[in-house]
Amino acid sequence: MKYLVKNSIILCFLGFVFIYAAPTDTKTLNMTQAIPIQLTKKEKYFLKRHPVVTAHNELDFPPYNFNKNGEAKGFSIDYLNLLAKKLGIKVKYISGYTWSEFMDMTRHNQIDVMLNIMRTPEREKFLHFTQPYAGTKKAIFTNESKVQTLRDLDGKTISVIKGYFMQHFLKAYYPNIHLKLEKNARDCIISVKNGSSDATAGSSGIMRYLMKQNKLYLAYGQLINDRRLSLDLNIATSPNQRMLRNILQKAMYSVTNKELNSLKEKWIGEGVLNIPVAETLTKKELAYLHKKNIIKMCIDPDWEPIEFADRGDGYVTKGISTDTMKTIGENLNITFEGVETKDWSESQRYLKEKKCDILPTAVKTKEREEYARFTYPYMDYKLAIITKEDQGFVSNLMDIIDKPIARKKGSALITKLQDLYPAVDIVKSKDALESFQMVDDGRAYSTISTLPVASHYINKYNLKSIGIAGYTDMRLQLSIAVHKDEPLLLSVLNKALATIPQEQHKLIYDKWVGRQVAQPFNYLYFPNLNPKCN
Repeated sequence: MKYLVKNSIILCFLGFVFIYAAPTDTKTLNMTQAIPIQLTKKEKYFLKRHPVVTAHNELDFPPYNFNKNGEAKGFSIDYLNLLAKKLGIKVKYISGYTWSEFMDMTRHNQIDVMLNIMRTPEREKFLHFTQPYAGTKKAIFTNESKVQTLRDLDGKTISVIKGYFMQHFLKAYYPNIHLKLEKNARDCIISVKNGSSDATAGSSGIMRYLMKQNKLYLAYGQLINDRRLSLDLNIATSPNQRMLRNILQKAMYSVTNKELNSLKEKWIGEGVLNIPVAETLTKKELAYLHKKNIIKMCIDPDWEPIEFADRGDGYVTKGISTDTMKTIGENLNITFEGVETKDWSESQRYLKEKKCDILPTAVKTKEREEYARFTYPYMDYKLAIITKEDQGFVSNLMDIIDKPIARKKGSALITKLQDLYPAVDIVKSKDALESFQMVDDGRAYSTISTLPVASHYINKYNLKSIGIAGYTDMRLQLSIAVHKDEPLLLSVLNKALATIPQEQHKLIYDKWVGRQVAQPFNYLYFPNLNPKCN
């Protein structure tokens, strides 16, 4: 049987950059070997008549497209050069103009190619787009700790690059935000730094690179959780160059994974640099850390792999949260010291009584807000429904809300479930393990858990009769809870979390989460089994 080889995707978690390998053909190929480019006679004649094509080169869009000492550089530049080499042509780069000016020049056929451009319906009216070759995620950068979403910027001013996608997106979907238009990303950062704007928004990796390069640090960087802003970067050709677009697309099909990896290692690995958290701290915050260099933390001692206590040799905290705190400690030159508690309820009480400074992973609730303040969430998990495997697929919580649901005593989820579903039947367990055992031995119909916790307990304790039956519409968002009398510590931890690269979070997650349990099987997703599908 022959399989259609579609987009081969290479993920790079540095700065949330995604590199795409374009599809080849209907034959399975070794993606490390050269792939021939099949051009028509007309396309070959076109290249003979156009041995040199022009492309835009920006002054300040690293690591993709920038100019250094009069030379075009960046991932996009090298990618186009690679395509040109495969086609036997050369590229002349045009520099010295703003994005808006480049767009006008391309619209009027004064430039053949626009690089790293996002496809929009308006642009499709006059440009010809290839498939994407890279992608970015957008983030908000600010010095205000309370700004975590675009909605938090209603009535405030945000600086964006004139003519870029973010300008049009914010104007269309967030009309209450005031826009301050700048000519490049560096000027956007400066605008926030000097107080002319409340925030800026742009590619997470690019903005961090520019802050490091120019020593223009902003305290907070928050990814924008909107799929519309996980955007692809494409190549586009001018109105008169449709054939050039087709030729470039065929050349993109010939790019191998090895070639893409080489470009990724050269530009993405070096281009996305981490912002040192110490550079974002105020004098008061630095003085606070110098005086209080040990932070006492109370954890949930029985919540593997998120956090737990190893009591084999004293009391040693371990898990995802402990490793995250260690990362923060190394970045700030402070120590997080575990305070021994017998269970999660006692840990919460210890924070309330100021016997410890923080809870590394806690859900924000009204009850806890009486004695604690919370950082923004740094863990965010879907909540899975765990049942006996022979019970079948569960589409949502309403399918099982009248059946016993096991959950650990003291869990914030119990309160949330009781608020949403007053008739819910909660069976309280002494710890997370007992919740799964209750389902396994029939004392409860189900339990609700995050995927990493479910995977850990089901695999470690060989609970083969249970598995994921479906997902709820809720998510578990975990923050660091800080005693309300420690506002400077809260501010420091928010800044520290903001400067941990996503790849570091992933390394910590992968360390503690082993083989995951199987996903739920839903026969409705298979057309041949769904009577409503043809």
